[in-house]
Amino acid sequence: LNFEQAQSLIAFLALPDGTHHAKSDETSTVFFVLPMDGNLFYGISCHRRVGSADLLHRDESVSRSAVQKAVCVLSRCPFFGLIQERLSPVTQAFFEQKDFRSTTLLSGFYDQLNSVPFEKLSESELLLG
Repeated sequence: LNFEQAQSLIAFLALPDGTHHAKSDETSTVFFVLPMDGNLFYGISCHRRVGSADLLHRDESVSRSAVQKAVCVLSRCPFFGLIQERLSPVTQAFFEQKDFRSTTLLSGFYDQLNSVPFEKLSESELLLG
């Protein structure tokens, strides 16, 4: 797959079937592997559901009683535990804002994750978090 082809699959991989059965206050995690441009990318997705009535901002795209969103990280290395440990609380905080227009938290997480000195971490930290 090239990037454009893979990009259309990410939403389906990050927010799988059946997530609408999860409780609104629970963060769930999905792990997946995506072949792209001759390489493997490792996906970690944390997703949640929130009731539409609880949102601070509802635009025209909100047509159901609940909104499901996922925050997903693609990594070149299979550091599932490390990334999940950092991604899960960010996803929880992002949902607790109840306003998905505010993405400053996600931008800060992206910058923080890119500054992690992975080469200096122990094997157990990389793999288990």
